[in-house]
Amino acid sequence: MKGLRVHVEGMGLTGSLLAWWLERWGCDWTWHDTEAPVTAWRASTGAIFPAGTRGSVDYETHAAWASWLTARGAVYPRRFFEPATYWFNHKHPPHHGRYDCLAVGRHGLQRAEPLSYHLNAQTFVKATRRQFAKQRLPGAAFSASVTVVAHGFGKRLHHVVWGWTVPVELSYPTYMSGARRPCLYLREGRFVMAYAYPMPGTDPRTWYAGSSLIHQREPRELEVQPKFDRWRRLVKTLSRGAVKVLSYGGPRQGWRPAEAEPHCAPRVRRRGNVLEVPPLWHSGIRWFPAVLSMLENELRRKR
Repeated sequence: MKGLRVHVEGMGLTGSLLAWWLERWGCDWTWHDTEAPVTAWRASTGAIFPAGTRGSVDYETHAAWASWLTARGAVYPRRFFEPATYWFNHKHPPHHGRYDCLAVGRHGLQRAEPLSYHLNAQTFVKATRRQFAKQRLPGAAFSASVTVVAHGFGKRLHHVVWGWTVPVELSYPTYMSGARRPCLYLREGRFVMAYAYPMPGTDPRTWYAGSSLIHQREPRELEVQPKFDRWRRLVKTLSRGAVKVLSYGGPRQGWRPAEAEPHCAPRVRRRGNVLEVPPLWHSGIRWFPAVLSMLENELRRKR
């Protein structure tokens, strides 16, 4: 796609993920960002866990991420990513996953055969902005062949989904130790959940604790401490005492943009020379490969 002029509106997580591909494709591209205080990436956990059945979006996008992150000449700098062993407390794999389990711990925790993958979204976005600082413009680039709106806070925004994360240091049983540290997905029923996802590149090695999914018509901050205190109790209960919190840091709050429909499909909308990505509030980074494939097809049509 050399010679194609592309402008990216929004350099949050989606814009940053796209930027490295535009560079790989040889596009002549620019970007801008409004530095809005209401974002999703500042509290993103960057989790890519196995889910779904073969042929589903969940399954195929996880396979795409696994391929990207293990291939030679990877598009993304590996220092921002980390593979992990995926542990859960369910009888069956969560999110309709169809895969074997390799181990069952003494606390009722099961280890999935496929790995989960994790991105430190906060360091990744900032590093991507520095990497491509020369391509940054103060406003929209009207000379571009096509503009990609890489955020969900535009005309399609119906509401936001508030969430939080807190960095925590954990201890866990030796059977969960190994070359890769564990990712923990703990749940009771449909609505009681506590997870701990590895935070790549941290020292001491740290996990993201979270989260809540609270719909808001207008973004506003909420008190995190009571929700984190409940998370600590849930982690202890749902792991049957296997996982303990050694220390924790300050909370982060984020707002995922959402359309009116409950679960947005990974589709790209075209409005003239403008391509709009879907918000994907419920899947986030996991479905990005599907969005990228659609964007690539649309961009190739503009050549």
